[in-house]
Amino acid sequence: MALPLNTYFKEKEQMELKINHFPGMSELCRKDSLARNLNRMAKIFPKEYAIFPKTWSLPAE
Repeated sequence: MALPLNTYFKEKEQMELKINHFPGMSELCRKDSLARNLNRMAKIFPKEYAIFPKTWSLPAE
């Protein structure tokens, strides 16, 4: 989910609330999503993303 925070907090009172999670954090915090995103970036930027070991998402790959 890639929505800006201002769509989550429309009223001024809600802007002062503390946030427990950022939108889209599950893409980095879950191991399968992180592996998928790192592999995707490694295809686009192979030299810059040669810093992590080979990763597979079973049974998808």
